[in-house]
Amino acid sequence: MSDKLLHIVSFDVPHPADYGGVIDVFYKIKALHESGIKIILHSNIYGRSQSRFLKKYCEEVKYYKRKKHIFHLFSRLPFIVKSRINKELLSELRKNNAPILVEGLHNAWLLEHNDLAERTYLRTHNVEHEYYQGLAKNTSGLMAWYYKFEAKKLSKFEKIVAKAKCIFAISDNDTNYFKKFGIKTLHLPPFFDSSSLILATKSENPYILYHGNLNVLENQEALNWLYENVFLKVKNVDVIVAGKCDDLVISNHFPGLDIRLNLTDQELNNLLSGAKTHVLYSQQNTGIKLKLLNALRTSGNIIVNDNLISSESLKSFVSIENTAEEYLDKIENLSPLTDLEITTRKRMLSENFNLVQPLIDELFVK
Repeated sequence: MSDKLLHIVSFDVPHPADYGGVIDVFYKIKALHESGIKIILHSNIYGRSQSRFLKKYCEEVKYYKRKKHIFHLFSRLPFIVKSRINKELLSELRKNNAPILVEGLHNAWLLEHNDLAERTYLRTHNVEHEYYQGLAKNTSGLMAWYYKFEAKKLSKFEKIVAKAKCIFAISDNDTNYFKKFGIKTLHLPPFFDSSSLILATKSENPYILYHGNLNVLENQEALNWLYENVFLKVKNVDVIVAGKCDDLVISNHFPGLDIRLNLTDQELNNLLSGAKTHVLYSQQNTGIKLKLLNALRTSGNIIVNDNLISSESLKSFVSIENTAEEYLDKIENLSPLTDLEITTRKRMLSENFNLVQPLIDELFVK
């Protein structure tokens, strides 16, 4: 058994692995555990329950309540940071000298403590201030004010990343961005469920599929655009939308669509595997989308816009279109993938993602 011990500090409970950010966290934990690393997981908790399943991969799992107080809005710190500051977490991390992997800018406040900064590594999931700027553009009223205000504070706060030992950035674009802070920055692509890289099945009734977490504003805006500009105009093929969503009446907003919400993992995998074409869209260029990687696990064609592609290695495996007319033309004219194309896609995923050894080498460098 390895004697390598690692603290991981997560912005949210990473199980169930049912939305983008926590998918990367959970499957990274799994890969590290399977490589013999002993993990003490520290997780903020709000809205999601404690998970017994995490104990399968962690020596210890500790939870810290996120304190969402209205007065935090007026702090110099971003709300996503201020609401996670916890003295108990500081105390726990100081019980030994194991390296610390902080997931996301959310808990980067730890870098203000020099004794922790000297053994802290930061995993970035986005350039957060750019993500919030994008949210501000796509909303209005008080929420737009909040996103703009948070974006400004995040832009100032993110300079703290220079205190980390190393940054593991999730995309090529993010890697180039964080290098400007003069800190060692490595590109570490996302971790995700690769237990079945290609879920290839033939559907008796071929359909187009859009899937994503519909609790997220970015995905709601994407679905609105696709519905109005593409899905209403598609002919001779069914369109299915699948996603996680707390607002079950969302189905009423998109008459004519087959909407399937809150599916089990198996149900979603079955739906993914049978899709003739995966249609994805984003109004923001922020990191690698896990829903794109899920689509790449299948043998279906994939249509995206430029904002979905932040990694050069993925461009040859998708059709990149940016207007409604281009989407509709491609939907009508795409041919099924060949066996060689499927094999090449599978090899690309196995060679470029879930790369745990470079992470271990950096965390435990002597």
